[in-house]
Amino acid sequence: MIEPRRLVVVSNREPYQHTYDDDRNIHWSPTTGGVAVALDALMRERGGVWIAHGSGAADREVVDADDRVLVPPDAPSYTLRRLWLNDLESTKYYEGFANEGLWPLCHEAHVRPVFRASDWESYQLVNNRFAEVIETELPDLSAPVFIQDYHLALVAANLRHRLPGVKTGLFWHIPWPSSGRLRICPWRRDLLAGLLGNDLIAFQLDRDRRNFLVAAREELPVETTRNTVRVGNRIVAVKAVPIGVD
Repeated sequence: MIEPRRLVVVSNREPYQHTYDDDRNIHWSPTTGGVAVALDALMRERGGVWIAHGSGAADREVVDADDRVLVPPDAPSYTLRRLWLNDLESTKYYEGFANEGLWPLCHEAHVRPVFRASDWESYQLVNNRFAEVIETELPDLSAPVFIQDYHLALVAANLRHRLPGVKTGLFWHIPWPSSGRLRICPWRRDLLAGLLGNDLIAFQLDRDRRNFLVAAREELPVETTRNTVRVGNRIVAVKAVPIGVD
């Protein structure tokens, strides 16, 4: 029997969180959300490292000197590597650029997206920090890196700059906007170039796959087919793969 390759999963939200109760005892709990639940099951089976922002009040108390802790706490089967953000970084990168900018942009909400230069700067810095941590945790270049969602669009390109042979895929869990809507974002070309640092980009719906390919073709000097984008001598697969499909 062939052993499955260990995964490196990367997300903003961690799968498990440690907190204090009223008596300052530390407790753990799984985080909510479909992404965490689905990928936790995968990581329990495959093993590897999950890299995420440590946001629990007691998270720092349980990690080792390298900011790692084995999870699930009651039946350890993989490593959680926590990355720390200060309040300002979390506000600008997460609440600002990701949730006030990208979220309404991609959902084509009636609320106009808000894009601030300071939020974009923080988003870039945090994405680069995630790439730095991945580089330290990657066991070897054969280990696939599975990046999650709109919080981390620039990670793959940053990581590929450090490790040209790395294999990465990103699942974009929210819609991808029409090309006209995308033009609201001043840094749309940077986002597209960052995403095209992956070997695979996956969306929930075929509509989102089509919208992404149109945007890449209109905004960047790349060639596209129905399911691929050629970036220099690299071919990036672009697919519609609903979550839950292996």
